[in-house]
Amino acid sequence: MNIEWSTVRKQDLEEAQLRHASGAELSERDERLLGRRESIDDFIGSHCFYLTVQPMIMDALEEVLMRLPDDVLEMLMVERDVHVIFPEETGNTVYALNTVVPNDGVSKFSTRQKWFVVLAQYLTKGPHPRAVGTIAHELAHVVLEQAFLSSTHSQSEEAQADELATQWGFGEEIEESKR
Repeated sequence: MNIEWSTVRKQDLEEAQLRHASGAELSERDERLLGRRESIDDFIGSHCFYLTVQPMIMDALEEVLMRLPDDVLEMLMVERDVHVIFPEETGNTVYALNTVVPNDGVSKFSTRQKWFVVLAQYLTKGPHPRAVGTIAHELAHVVLEQAFLSSTHSQSEEAQADELATQWGFGEEIEESKR
């Protein structure tokens, strides 16, 4: 069964969770929704770092992860080794960066990249769609392997990240994030 994840909303997941909790028979779609939710919970539990949870940012992150296409979510969770950081103070900076780290001792010459998406507290001050659009945009930089290496991404890289996030179904949120 192929699910168009960009159309899935929080209510769909909540209804599947209620059916599961009541012991009702689950559809294939319900099982896929619940399996995806479990994967996202595992990812958030092991790849998100914060001192103080900001519910609005966490809700936006969960929504983005829930709506991403299967192959993109898999890439971010496994291949790109993405970690999301919610620092206490970052001003108005939101960015994706990467670093090369030893490959778990397999070979002293073998390396792999770790990606970090840093989400600023200012995202809590705007509307929810703005936070969703910003997070989708930053994850697009990771998929495109556009690391934040200097003070800014090029205009071309910014446009590419917006275009990719829009292809994933976040067009309205991307427009909101530019306001």
